[in-house]
Amino acid sequence: MDALYAAASSQQEAIDESYELEIDAAGKCTLRAATDAGALHGMESFTQLLQRPTEGGGGVTLDFLPVTITDAARFPHRGLLIDSSRHFLPVSEILLVIDSLPMSKFNVLHCK
Repeated sequence: MDALYAAASSQQEAIDESYELEIDAAGKCTLRAATDAGALHGMESFTQLLQRPTEGGGGVTLDFLPVTITDAARFPHRGLLIDSSRHFLPVSEILLVIDSLPMSKFNVLHCK
């Protein structure tokens, strides 16, 4: 049980998840982050700026140029609880929830 507590408490440590994302009018993109976690959050924000055209065809566009995003986590622990002991969820739905956690920059998943 001590190892489980140690693993959970290590998530509470403050990690610098800040980043700065700059995209100029020409489309040049610069991402600055102090840690890997900050870089991952910055790349997630970059992908959220991309838009697919409503008409057919591949590719994506960036319609909001130039843009500068400076972001940092307000709290070191941002978690979501899946209470499967009270509410049955199929595995497919749990996997969808897990896949969507990085989009909202959650860093802890609690399962009960």
